Amino acid sequence: MGYVGVGVRLSARNVFVTAVSGPVSRPICQTVGVDEMVCAELVERVTEYLEDVLGEQDLLRLNRHLAVCDSCESYVAQVKATIRVAGNLPGDGLDADAEAGLVEIYRSWVAERDRDR
Repeated sequence: MGYVGVGVRLSARNVFVTAVSGPVSRPICQTVGVDEMVCAELVERVTEYLEDVLGEQDLLRLNRHLAVCDSCESYVAQVKATIRVAGNLPGDGLDADAEAGLVEIYRSWVAERDRDR
């Protein structure tokens, strides 16, 4: 079984997020022969893309990648949907301890990722 995507459904009071999995019939990366940008770089740069802060050349490279890679096109759509859903969540937010814990998890992940490069 391979990871396929995320389903998001909103109701008046709830947000339902479902992981959808099943057999993957094609390779995840569909950019064989496209040396402009690989999937991993697109994933790393998606926030800059969505915040419209990529430079002109990087934006061109990313758009060329999206034109040939259905998987990354789906990934960007999923990130946009997540942002849209998160924007509709109640504004109560996290308590300080929970937020600090999540920030620490993220910082640890980034440090580990950067160490492996």
